[in-house]
Amino acid sequence: MTDNPLKRLKEMVSSGPVEFIFEAEQSLSLIEACGSNLVFLQTHNFGELFGTIQGLAINQFVLSVTKLFEKPSTRYPNVSIRSILEFIEKNADRLELQNPKLAREGLKVLGLDTSAFDATDTSAQKNVVIARRLRDKIPDVENHAALRALKTLRDKKITHPEDIDLATIEKTTWEEGEKLLVLPRGVVGVIGDAYLSTAYWDNEGNYCGSIDGSRVGRAMQRLIKAADK
Repeated sequence: MTDNPLKRLKEMVSSGPVEFIFEAEQSLSLIEACGSNLVFLQTHNFGELFGTIQGLAINQFVLSVTKLFEKPSTRYPNVSIRSILEFIEKNADRLELQNPKLAREGLKVLGLDTSAFDATDTSAQKNVVIARRLRDKIPDVENHAALRALKTLRDKKITHPEDIDLATIEKTTWEEGEKLLVLPRGVVGVIGDAYLSTAYWDNEGNYCGSIDGSRVGRAMQRLIKAADK
């Protein structure tokens, strides 16, 4: 058990979901920048170069999203959102809830019932409610097609390439893949408000880090425009 659970929580959030979301949003911005200029890139013989960049970005997106949803493991500890919520529950009596009001508002933004939160008196009790309410909202690979498709692609083609026909791997759309980032952003937002005195999202639930994540895509757009002169 860590001597300073608050410090450890901050480390887990910053090195885990904050970083993974940033990587995923960077990847999306690169994929969009390349895709929206596809005709120009192909007609000017840049197709292979930017196709490679786009392919690497796709792999990074898959890796980043699936890391967000890993299940806790004692053998291979990770910093997924599930693991962080498990950490909060296990250390409920040692973590001071810094801002109960913002924590409650965050749960409401995510569409979660706050009656159990309101019925508790102590910080430890509220910590358990926060952890369980958020964890219950996390999709499982078994019952979420998009997450299952990304995990299968990761396991069978990216991290452990198998001699399989890609056509046999379950597919998902980019739209469904992007939706998987919504909950992790919210979890980070609630934890930042509740414990870390860090604003990761605004009052309307907009994730602040998305601006930084899209910066690389804007740079790519400028590069492509410069090549068109």
